[in-house]
Amino acid sequence: MEDLQTAERARDAVVLLNYDLPPHALSLWLSCSYRVCADGGANRVQDLRAAYDAATKELNYNGDDVFKHPHRIVGDMDSVWGSVASLYRDNKAYGCLLDDQSDDQDSTDFVKCLRAIVKHKPEVKRVFTLGALGGRLDHVLYNMKTLFDFPELEIVLIGDHSMARAVPAGETIIKRDTRYKLMHCGLVPLQGDARVSTVGLKWDLNDEVMSFNAGGLISTSNQFIEDKVVIRTDVPLLFTASPPMPL
Repeated sequence: MEDLQTAERARDAVVLLNYDLPPHALSLWLSCSYRVCADGGANRVQDLRAAYDAATKELNYNGDDVFKHPHRIVGDMDSVWGSVASLYRDNKAYGCLLDDQSDDQDSTDFVKCLRAIVKHKPEVKRVFTLGALGGRLDHVLYNMKTLFDFPELEIVLIGDHSMARAVPAGETIIKRDTRYKLMHCGLVPLQGDARVSTVGLKWDLNDEVMSFNAGGLISTSNQFIEDKVVIRTDVPLLFTASPPMPL
């Protein structure tokens, strides 16, 4: 059940991509202090609105309308519906800026959104990305690559059944979602060979070299056996979890 009264988290932003909304998307959307749509992702706001209306009905909620519109729509503006663009262009009270960046054809709309967050909301340190792990595989691969392009941000990619984030070089502690008895996870060295040690996984790594090259070691289909996992690596890694970790 969605939480309609979730307090905003000042250091968190959310980016809405143009793909199916994952579970609990509405609660996450409402909880982030800065909300950005990647071009056609703005078309999905109506799905969030529908989820909001359904939740208010289910909860018999009669309070103020606390649905939140995006602060910014960023991209080429070639996939956002005309009706959606007009809605935000003509209703200034919604406080949404249409940020047309069609002159930049070398960057994805997702990357443009992240740059906008860094520029206009520098206090944000974590970015949740809804709809980032479904649809075309080439899009998903680029989204994963983008995790490593903004080291100043903790970017979390969220799909229907999984999440992904970058683990920086050094030591990182990741907590398990205790609602789930079984939590699958993976560590993948997308940034080059990495020497890795872990504590808290079913198949821990002990100062082992991981490589994405042919014949190299990667750690997929692993599992949490503790409430938290310690990861030590000399090169940034991709971390995946299923079901998604707590947000």
